[in-house]
Amino acid sequence: MEHYRFTIRDLELLVALSQSGLVKRAAERLNLTPSALSHRVRELEERLGYPISENHGHLALTPAASRLVPRAQEILAALEQLGDEASGIPDIRRVGISSLLLRGAVLEGLTRLTATPSTIRWNIVSGHSRAVEDEVEAGRLDVGLVRLERRRPSLRYNWMADDRLAAAAPASFVHPGSVEEWPWVLFSHRMGHGQAVDQALRDAGLVIVPRVRVDSFDLALRLIRFGSVSVFPWSVIADQVRSGNLQEVEVSGVVWPPRRTALVSRREPPVWAGALIRVLFGQGDLRADEGSGYGAGANCKW
Repeated sequence: MEHYRFTIRDLELLVALSQSGLVKRAAERLNLTPSALSHRVRELEERLGYPISENHGHLALTPAASRLVPRAQEILAALEQLGDEASGIPDIRRVGISSLLLRGAVLEGLTRLTATPSTIRWNIVSGHSRAVEDEVEAGRLDVGLVRLERRRPSLRYNWMADDRLAAAAPASFVHPGSVEEWPWVLFSHRMGHGQAVDQALRDAGLVIVPRVRVDSFDLALRLIRFGSVSVFPWSVIADQVRSGNLQEVEVSGVVWPPRRTALVSRREPPVWAGALIRVLFGQGDLRADEGSGYGAGANCKW
């Protein structure tokens, strides 16, 4: 078989196909039309001598092509880092944080991080946990702090902490009816949180027909001020419960599952990640290469 020399465009094509699921999404990611993308795929297949994609309702790589993706991601990440070094930018650390975690202690930790004089440059990206995992998997982020939904075999997870769930309502909430008659605000099934809450209610034998479903905690918090009930991670509502704006409501018979926070990386996390986690969780100051422990879950690796 003739030796094939990959181009950067080939590597970007493989990674885009592996992560997009749909031809349209892959094309948009590469700034191509769907027809141009299909042409690029056919060209690469001809040069390799075997198919790289298959479409059975969704876009997927063939097993032969899938084996190439991890190395393609490594090379693209290394090229990006080389570009930073060539530009004279020192020690860039790329961190993703789930938008669900950008509150309370973590937000205060980021404030301390930006206020600390340092030659280190931080590239902080926020988004849904799955999007953060996508970026880590692609090599565009060094580590991510996420709400763990499903473990990906290609990534390494270090447990940080559990955040209990709690039902909450306005401090003035009084409802004489049964739990099933309460004015519930629940969450979209596209959210792992929404799936977990619904499952806990079903496990308790409750049939809840919510007044409305939403896809963000902030919107749910606004809505329950008018007399509704919803379920949140404790970190989201703790300050408002303590201040008396909200009350925690007991839902008899329901066992709320904890929400797990994890540090995600492609390999063993870099040594500076331990110090970063301690800053974000308010447990210390950031010092160069300080320790490698990751907090409560340092020894809990899945």
